[in-house]
Amino acid sequence: MANYTRDELIKKLHIESLSYDDQQAMLQNVANVVSSRIINGIGDKLQEPDLQELDHLVDKGDEKEIETFIRSKFEDYDKFAAETQQAVVEDIAKDIELSRSLVTPQEDYTAESDSPDGAEQSAS
Repeated sequence: MANYTRDELIKKLHIESLSYDDQQAMLQNVANVVSSRIINGIGDKLQEPDLQELDHLVDKGDEKEIETFIRSKFEDYDKFAAETQQAVVEDIAKDIELSRSLVTPQEDYTAESDSPDGAEQSAS
């Protein structure tokens, strides 16, 4: 992602404690969401004839031609993409923080006991 370094994203998302592989998976998920939102934003801004032309270009598979076409339809595509990326990262960071705030520390339960401290419960 253009506006954040890997380390900046990891810090912003508060995923420093995850393993490298889990961090990579999370970053890939973020990139996928950013791409989807940009594509949806492009679709929302284009008229039907332009959407048909874009579909045709996508079918041809010429990424340079697709980029040139999209940039010709957006006054400031780079700003649009950067703002979309920033919004996605902020949304995901908020979701991660919210989910962490909802998780309460788990008591240490053992298989032999139903009590939090591991002591045997008597059935009186």
